[in-house]
Amino acid sequence: MRCFQLDENFDDADFAAKCREEEQCIVIRYPRHRKRQKDSIMLPSLLVPDYPLLTLDHRIIEQNHQWIPDNNGGVIVVRLNRPVRTMTTALAARIVAAFKKKLTMWASIDWSRVYLDLSETEAYVCPLTENPDLTKGIAVRYDDPHFEPKLVDAITKASPRAITHH
Repeated sequence: MRCFQLDENFDDADFAAKCREEEQCIVIRYPRHRKRQKDSIMLPSLLVPDYPLLTLDHRIIEQNHQWIPDNNGGVIVVRLNRPVRTMTTALAARIVAAFKKKLTMWASIDWSRVYLDLSETEAYVCPLTENPDLTKGIAVRYDDPHFEPKLVDAITKASPRAITHH
């Protein structure tokens, strides 16, 4: 079963419990001993292979690219298209739930070395390697009738080992 690591700003007990109840993945809460730790210390420690990091911090890569190890578990950013309201973990949980309905194979994907940006309307994917360039990705809108195959293709391009079967 795939494990996902919450960062400090997405550390939500209800979200982790709901994921556990669905029995599709394991969500690991943010470690207490890392509370208020600088990203330069936290990221290399938590961005380990096979443990994608879930965050609400849409600037985490841009502001910390030098701390991203090449061999990483991937980063999934959940954000609002237009920050007209405050992002909460409850809103993020709804965005993640909608995404999981659109990409039914989400739990079997190896997110290592993948940057996934989820909003209310689209998923954006690009490779996450040392000194990543987040402009070299592919966006797929949820209302696209071919959302799943297009996103699977984008994920495969970002990290060829991500999809082991279609």
